[in-house]
Amino acid sequence: MDIGGGALDGITDVREVVERIGESAVRTYQELVRHNTVYTEVDVTRTRERVAKARSIIDA
Repeated sequence: MDIGGGALDGITDVREVVERIGESAVRTYQELVRHNTVYTEVDVTRTRERVAKARSIIDA
């Protein structure tokens, strides 16, 4: 499966994958909010919380 259009090619460290995908998702929602789309800070917060949960699962 290709996730991220090849941006994750060769990455085997799960933490690095979470960081790349998570940070990209947060930035995407922040831009959508900035441009007054249907998304809000609630979506940004939810995404940050999901990334934090993924980090905690990895570190468990």
